[in-house]
Amino acid sequence: RPARGEGGGSLWREAGDGFRYVRRRAGLLGLLSVFGVNNFLFGIASIAITPLVLSFADPARLGLQMGIGGAGLLLGGLAVTATGGPRRRIHGVLGGSLLAGLAIAAHGLAPSFALVTAAGFAMFAVLPAISAANDSIWQRKVPAELQGRCFAIQRLLSEAAMPLGYCLAGPLAEHLFEPLLAPGGALAATAGPLIGTGPGRGIGLMFIVLGLLMAAAAMAAYSIRAIRQVEQLPDAVAGPAPTAPAPTPATTTNREPA
Repeated sequence: RPARGEGGGSLWREAGDGFRYVRRRAGLLGLLSVFGVNNFLFGIASIAITPLVLSFADPARLGLQMGIGGAGLLLGGLAVTATGGPRRRIHGVLGGSLLAGLAIAAHGLAPSFALVTAAGFAMFAVLPAISAANDSIWQRKVPAELQGRCFAIQRLLSEAAMPLGYCLAGPLAEHLFEPLLAPGGALAATAGPLIGTGPGRGIGLMFIVLGLLMAAAAMAAYSIRAIRQVEQLPDAVAGPAPTAPAPTPATTTNREPA
């Protein structure tokens, strides 16, 4: 506990301690980067899903699609609880991120309610595995006295990345992607025959780009040895403070009294 007069900076010092611990371990720093990228891209997708579905379905079907996605989240959580998740936790984080990215990309392939619903279910089903595996790695590799600080760093990154995604979703959809696939747009003659043109198809293209970026980030992380082998870091096991060594025979006197 800081002495009186030192408490003003203790919060920043403690946050700094947590970040320095992460920064000195490239694997954990890489995981933190993947976490931030995922949250940023997911933030954009979570806002854009409503106009995407409404471009070819009514509000009732939008509600059904979201409900089925929630069921995927529930079932994914139950599966992780029952099985414990992947034995190699890093596969849960990066493999799950890869699958989630592909599921996000699948949202934009066609204006199909069945496709978007299945893709949403698959995406939400893998999120519990990603979260559980990520938390497990951090709990094992970060000392107990630093875990609160390190998880707070993740929370801060999430609360910064997702709102940024929320803010960018509308401008990206309206001013960049939708004009590209409007009739006569820059990509109407190339991407148009593959995913269609008209209202909502630009948002579909945005989902494809978001998903491929998430998948690419996961594959890039797999290619970095420090991240791929983060579980080989020594486990941070909290234990009692070391005690002073017992005196050796050379420093003791055991002579009998005269």
